[in-house]
Amino acid sequence: MAYSCTLSSVFDDNCGLLQHSAARSPRGQLVTIHRWRWHMAERLQLAGPSGQLEAVFEQGSDAPPFVAIVCHPHPLFGGTMDNKVVTTLTRLVRDKGGAVVRFNFRGVGDSQGAYSDGIGETEDLLAIHSWLREQFPQAPLWLAGFSFGSFVACRGAEILNANGMPVSTLLLVAPPVHHYPFSDIETTGCPVTVVQGDDDEVVPAEQVFRWAEQTPLTPDLIRFPDCGHFFHRRLVELKEAAASHLPVSG
Repeated sequence: MAYSCTLSSVFDDNCGLLQHSAARSPRGQLVTIHRWRWHMAERLQLAGPSGQLEAVFEQGSDAPPFVAIVCHPHPLFGGTMDNKVVTTLTRLVRDKGGAVVRFNFRGVGDSQGAYSDGIGETEDLLAIHSWLREQFPQAPLWLAGFSFGSFVACRGAEILNANGMPVSTLLLVAPPVHHYPFSDIETTGCPVTVVQGDDDEVVPAEQVFRWAEQTPLTPDLIRFPDCGHFFHRRLVELKEAAASHLPVSG
């Protein structure tokens, strides 16, 4: 299936973000240093299996060393591409110079279609992947998902690997192993990292730890003590933890 895209808007001052920092001159005078950090962001409507998919594409450099897709939490419980965990992971990719897409699953925001229990949402992810690969055919891909989105990301990684297009690395944040058949996924063809809060009020942490020990995916498990499902006041730590598991560090 061929997928197309139309551009609906461009923001962030046409690709420029001005950063300010202070330093002292050789004479001891306090001076302000201005630096331009390259950044582009576009709102897109991408053609998917059930209609148009609303997406945001961001690029942190004109030659991104890697690309990424970030999947959002459960559509029926308020999950969107603007979720704070999703936007935190998006900023991480952008700050490292990568190119990243976050998008609304079918039936969310301006994305067409209806909730499909993770199956149709995986098809949405594959449509986004197809578009991103057209733009950057050789760049390594970092695939990430939060909560429900982690099941979609994990299932998508399995399908891509089976079709000879393995992702480079996979990040699963608070995967709901108690509700979706993660145990049926036996290979993704890439390193897997799981991030889980010990005090998660939505996903039973002990079930995640048990699954991480038993799954043939053999994930690297990062535990966050005293942390709930939404990583309130811990997003900076989450960003730092995820940074060490990108395909390319920068």
